[in-house]
Amino acid sequence: MLRNVYDWSKNSDDPSTYIHSSGEAVKKALLQKPGVQQISETEPKVIMCPRCKCPNESTATLCVKCKSVLRLQDAVSISTVQKELDKQRQHLSSLSSQVARLTYEMKLRTRTNFQTSEVKENKTLKQLKDEGFAIDK
Repeated sequence: MLRNVYDWSKNSDDPSTYIHSSGEAVKKALLQKPGVQQISETEPKVIMCPRCKCPNESTATLCVKCKSVLRLQDAVSISTVQKELDKQRQHLSSLSSQVARLTYEMKLRTRTNFQTSEVKENKTLKQLKDEGFAIDK
């Protein structure tokens, strides 16, 4: 929205200068102002991106500019989630293959049962014709 209002290009870094506070950071700042919440001196307020050197909030996981992971533990966490997601995708693919195979088998059985019942019906009609009944099919 700021890009449209101020006619900034898509490649401009100007919005990151003005848009750097998340809702949680604003809430924290508001609580610290009247003294409701104590300011933690151990937590850095800004984390510099190791890749592009852009400043990011201490609560950020990914860099606002280049989207790279800011901390090693976040990268490990993302990697773990990705591995679990890959396992779930593989399981889903396996289930999908099983459903396709079972559907195919059901169609074959249904077709075979239909053909068998049709053969039985034709036998019965033939027997009736042999016995002298006029059958129109």
